[in-house]
Amino acid sequence: MLKNSNKTGLKKKIFTFFISFILIGISSWALGLFFVYFFGSKIIKETIGSNFQTLAIETSKKLELMINQYTYEVRTLAGSEEVIVDVEKSDQVLRQGRVDDAKVIEKIWPSIYKDDLQVRQFTKNRTAERLKKVLRSDIVEIIVTNEKGILLAATEKPVHYYYGDEGWWRSTFSKRKTILSDIFFSKERGGYFFAISSPIIKDDRPIGIIRFTYDIELLSESVISASIGETEHTMLASSDGTLLFCPIFSIGTHNLKDELKSAIFKNTPGWAATTADIHYPGKDAINGFSPVNMTMTMGPENFGGKNWYIFTSQDPDETYKPVWGMLKWVAISGVSGGVLGLGMMFLLGFVLIQRIVRPINLLQEKAELIGQGNLDCDIDIHTGDEIESLATEFKKMAANLKRSLSNMAFQRSEMRYQDLVENSPEMIHQIDKDLKFVHVNKTEVEKLGYTLDEIRDMKLTDIVSADHKERIAECFKKMMVDGEARHETVYITKDGKRIDVELSTTAQYDPDTGEFIASRGFTRDISERKRLEEE
Repeated sequence: MLKNSNKTGLKKKIFTFFISFILIGISSWALGLFFVYFFGSKIIKETIGSNFQTLAIETSKKLELMINQYTYEVRTLAGSEEVIVDVEKSDQVLRQGRVDDAKVIEKIWPSIYKDDLQVRQFTKNRTAERLKKVLRSDIVEIIVTNEKGILLAATEKPVHYYYGDEGWWRSTFSKRKTILSDIFFSKERGGYFFAISSPIIKDDRPIGIIRFTYDIELLSESVISASIGETEHTMLASSDGTLLFCPIFSIGTHNLKDELKSAIFKNTPGWAATTADIHYPGKDAINGFSPVNMTMTMGPENFGGKNWYIFTSQDPDETYKPVWGMLKWVAISGVSGGVLGLGMMFLLGFVLIQRIVRPINLLQEKAELIGQGNLDCDIDIHTGDEIESLATEFKKMAANLKRSLSNMAFQRSEMRYQDLVENSPEMIHQIDKDLKFVHVNKTEVEKLGYTLDEIRDMKLTDIVSADHKERIAECFKKMMVDGEARHETVYITKDGKRIDVELSTTAQYDPDTGEFIASRGFTRDISERKRLEEE
């Protein structure tokens, strides 16, 4: 009986030890699996979020540059001598006088055929023909009104005849500033558009308004064309939560949830993990975001009083695919290790963790370099598993991002903009807050007769006639507050010649602090106009 009892007790101890060993192995395997999931998902979140943030920032800059190009061409045409003269003559010829009469015509305007003589006098006159020369595929319509809001010229029959009661017209006329609209729907044209209006100024008073209406296709393409991976893409939303540009949803058909708005509507770029993604609600998605800074600095009368934000979206299944792959790999390895010998499980788990976490840490370091703009860093990870595949995908992503950024239209546009400024027939300069010249284009240097080195050591008041120095300084101070100004003055060349000019200046502010940085001035020689007026 004693022997049998001892044998039973020994078997029990062996069995108990074996079960304990299995439990220890399983616990070690489960603990390793937990650490892989916890640290792996955290690092991958930070890595992908950083890259999504970079993509949102670059897309925002691209959109801003395109809108700045639009604004420049509207202001340039509004300030041209030919348009100013055309507006004065058209107003005299057409005798657009009483607002009450204009409102009567406005009521019957929709019923008038586009080829009717009453319409052709506005679409076939001298001003209209000049406007048609600047039309492009993305410019739907250009109209010009007089100082009362009554139509003077248009590239085609416009929706209205009288614009004096339109909010954008009143803001442009009263503030004497260029006004940018929100994305708006036109039921007459059956689509969404973007418009910019600018005052036509003569002798420091508005004599009319010019308005460009743009097709939003190019603006939309500048946003949604940027993408990384199979499901990740960029979108644009306004601060009221309306989804504006998206490659999947039509404009204005969807609104962002409050959780997503509070996460991405920030004054600075970043990324956030939410469960309110516009395409994948209820899933833990990662969204990179960046504000479109110009919508926050141009004043409440622009963009419909709203701010715009760029943000990204990707299917969480694609985002977290590497994590699930690692979990599957660790689980299979754990089972195989149990079959070969539970005694090796703990050691194997430790080795596996080291093998997974180490390349993930390396991947994180490389991703941070990519997030800082170093797209040429080499991601050299060879593990023969999903981590290597993830590294390869990040390498492809960096290459795609680099190629996308290097080929972005805004770089070509920026070069074209600089070339336009330098070779413009108008005198263009940039002045700091002390009235000292920061940059002067070739035209202004040649007209004033100074060398570029000489004029860089001068102030604006050094080239203005003595009787205008005090006035030009006061106008500059007013411009620093109002944001833009237009006034006439007299330049004195190096050889003492007087030039009558009209100077249009626009303030430039720091987007973060709102402090004045410099001003950009466009100067037109109006000597001939002054001579004609005196005659």
